[in-house]
Amino acid sequence: MSIDIVFVTYNSSKWIENCFESYSQSVFPRGEINIIVVDNGSTDDSVEKLNEIKKDNDFASFEIYPMGKNLGFGAGCNAGAKKGASDIVCFFNIDTVIFPDTLSRLTDEINASDEKTAVWELRQFPYEHPKDYDILTGETAWCSAAAIAVRKKVFNEAKGFDERLYMYSEDVDLSFRIRSLGYKLKYCPKARITHYAYSEAHEIKPIQYTYSVVNNQLLRHRFGTCKDIFAGMKNMKNTLTHDGPYKGSRKAMAKLLLKQAKHLAAFYCWRFTKAKKQRIYPEFIGNDMYTHHRDGAFIELKDFEEHPLVSIVIRTIGRPNVLREALISLRKQTYENFEVIVVEDGPPDSKKMIGEEFKDLKLRYISTGDPVGRSAAGNLGMDEANGIYINFLDDDDLFYADHIETLVQFLTETGMYAAYSVAFETAINVKSKDPYKYDIVSTTTRYRQPFNRLFLLRANYIPIQSIMFKKCLFEEYGGIDTELDNQEDYDLWLRYAMKVDFGYVDKTTSVYRVPAYSAGKQRDDKQWAGYEALREKIKDYEFSMDAYTAGEEVIRIIEKFEKDV
Repeated sequence: MSIDIVFVTYNSSKWIENCFESYSQSVFPRGEINIIVVDNGSTDDSVEKLNEIKKDNDFASFEIYPMGKNLGFGAGCNAGAKKGASDIVCFFNIDTVIFPDTLSRLTDEINASDEKTAVWELRQFPYEHPKDYDILTGETAWCSAAAIAVRKKVFNEAKGFDERLYMYSEDVDLSFRIRSLGYKLKYCPKARITHYAYSEAHEIKPIQYTYSVVNNQLLRHRFGTCKDIFAGMKNMKNTLTHDGPYKGSRKAMAKLLLKQAKHLAAFYCWRFTKAKKQRIYPEFIGNDMYTHHRDGAFIELKDFEEHPLVSIVIRTIGRPNVLREALISLRKQTYENFEVIVVEDGPPDSKKMIGEEFKDLKLRYISTGDPVGRSAAGNLGMDEANGIYINFLDDDDLFYADHIETLVQFLTETGMYAAYSVAFETAINVKSKDPYKYDIVSTTTRYRQPFNRLFLLRANYIPIQSIMFKKCLFEEYGGIDTELDNQEDYDLWLRYAMKVDFGYVDKTTSVYRVPAYSAGKQRDDKQWAGYEALREKIKDYEFSMDAYTAGEEVIRIIEKFEKDV
């Protein structure tokens, strides 16, 4: 596959050498890469450095186009795209560095996609963009133009970036217009690229803040409902009447708003033109969010060397159509050294489906024949595990692509015995069991609780799929209590927490499903009976804690409830 890669430079001298040096390590053939650099009037030595690289390179082509002035990011990208001839055009920021497998992973994703998929976004290191995406399909609401690939014919059909946006939000706008033409966008977590967007976590960039907030108003007029537009006006009024994140932000905001206000009518009228083939329904959240976000925007990703084996234990019972989705989420994991142990509590109903569809996974399937209960099935899975670490995944839950990677990185760096991350609670309304179809009614984060042993004694805030632990805990302190068929995971965490501290990673890496509507009094009564049985059981649990640590944990509990109130 031949690809064009467009870079836009503006006083970018410090990034150029490292950017192109990374391509010398790429396993993707450089003879299939056409480099197109559009310089937006740099006053440093950017063009000189680019010309030096051009003299000695083995790309298919390397062209530099000086614009003489700063046209803005979108205009620069448009100019570069016009110069290329490949079917796929990539837009990469000049302050990026690729990994050896970046382009091959990206082109694999492109080749595996259908014709309706038009944009592919790479995962950014060290800070992954926190916007949500569909775990099963990779489909996302919009793509960041810092690192994307686009079908050239679709880019042309959408008329490229809207140059009136100048910078920031132009990628959101392009994404929405491409979706309005009937195409899909895909997030590709296995295709990684390092983007030096922030010098430190939580950095506030004045230009990004100002342009993002003002351009949000234009996007609301183009794609939003009347309610979205009026909410945006209210947000803007609040922004202009309150101090912003940096000195002079209100003045800068007002000045840019006056400049961009002339485009509001044109953006609103776009929705009535032939450029839109179908209506899309973006989420306008605040001043610069366009979809639900996962926690953990500034959890630093690293290319770590240790890759210990992880065992994923799945308990299932007679519902292969549900199990299929859990296995698809494992297929998409960015961490590759893991095994899957599926324990079916009863007859081998899922065996055929697994054998036909998931030969690519390192998977062992066990059927108990006669039902033994979910607790005994969990113990059987842990007994069979060969990994240093174990992670449960119930058959109706899902991992985001980075779940295993995130927890392994934390555990290997800290040396801790167990760690858990944040999870979405997704309420679903099941419409059909075969085929498995459901509506997602709501998505929320119910638990965002750093480890507190005393608080854990009172309430379980660790969903079963969100925690990874060393197998030696199971070997030394035992497995799931088979007398419990409810709250059994809570009991396991309590017993392990009596012995070791748990780490906490404030990043959303998994999803667990719950019924959107009441499952009935019988189910509720069963859960409450299990909770009461567990409360009786833990009366025999003992652990030691020094007075200082106990006091600190009590303070954190008080602070939590004061904040919640």
